Amino acid sequence: MAGSGQRLYLAWRGGDRALHLHAVQLEMGPVPAKLRERSTASPSLATPDHGGLVLAWAGTDRHVNLAKITETPPGGSNLLGYAKIRLENAKTSHAPAVCGHRGSLVLAWTGTDRRINLLTRAEEPSMAPVTLDHAKSNHAPAVCSHRGSLILAWTGTDRRPNLERAQ
Repeated sequence: MAGSGQRLYLAWRGGDRALHLHAVQLEMGPVPAKLRERSTASPSLATPDHGGLVLAWAGTDRHVNLAKITETPPGGSNLLGYAKIRLENAKTSHAPAVCGHRGSLVLAWTGTDRRINLLTRAEEPSMAPVTLDHAKSNHAPAVCSHRGSLILAWTGTDRRPNLERAQ
């Protein structure tokens, strides 16, 4: 879930693994939109500082994907317009996490080696992510911007929660 202005956005993975997106404005909203993408885990949403809506998910091939939503569904249509970016060197079996921070898009995921990865300028996918050797998990991480700091959270392999100021 993410909020921006008067809108609240919800994203989920359906029983058929299809990704769905629903935008609610005040008490009324359109029919949920269905993307042509499939995922093995829950998606993540962000409304970055520069505006717009970004969806992150792990595809059925385990690659991390980002989509900038480019249009709302036209009346009656339940397909959504978006620009997709597939991160070739980012694979996960878990849900990625995305947020806006200091004008950039930040993406975090648990790699197939269980180490947490952080890409602080995800809108430039050619940049190399930072792999945190000390941060290992069997689960998805969480990331958010709080009071000018980037906060990363994950469940360690010892099953204890961890918080770290990443920037």
